[in-house]
Amino acid sequence: MAALVGKLQSIAPAVPFAWLHLQEMVHMVRKRTEEVPPLQVRWDELLQVPNKVVNEILWWIMFMRGWNGNSIIPTEATADLFSDASDHGYGGHLIMKGKRHSKVVQGHWNAEEQLLSTNARELLAAERVVSAYLRWAKLKDCVIRLLTDNSHGGSFLTSRRLRQECWDSAKVHGLRWWRSTYLV
Repeated sequence: MAALVGKLQSIAPAVPFAWLHLQEMVHMVRKRTEEVPPLQVRWDELLQVPNKVVNEILWWIMFMRGWNGNSIIPTEATADLFSDASDHGYGGHLIMKGKRHSKVVQGHWNAEEQLLSTNARELLAAERVVSAYLRWAKLKDCVIRLLTDNSHGGSFLTSRRLRQECWDSAKVHGLRWWRSTYLV
């Protein structure tokens, strides 16, 4: 609860009427910490949450879903796209609703592409994987998570190298929100 309150307090200045919807949560955390010496506070203990606090949490959930900024409540991905690149080629696959798609994306780099940097090849691989599954899997009205082993894979989502037709296709398919995850 304390972690949630801290996160909400940090964004409160940007949220209209936020402080009105934090009072009961803050009171609950303060009451809990004031009764116990600091080193004896059990942060992992289950708590009974009063209805007033539940109502505040519900207000935040409803507000965040309609907020035009980046939500602190991540949208659940319905499709996971994995992409990877090497010196010689690229590949990727899709898992949707826990099931692996029957087709796999794979290919070899041409001579010009082999001269690209590792990051550029990772971006190009991600673009090709996304484009292929937009065609093959008929992805519509869902949230896609792109997973890559390159820390720059996330820039695929905002890259100017990303072909406009890939973005246009995503819009047509109703893909509302994309996120990227870096795999270690």
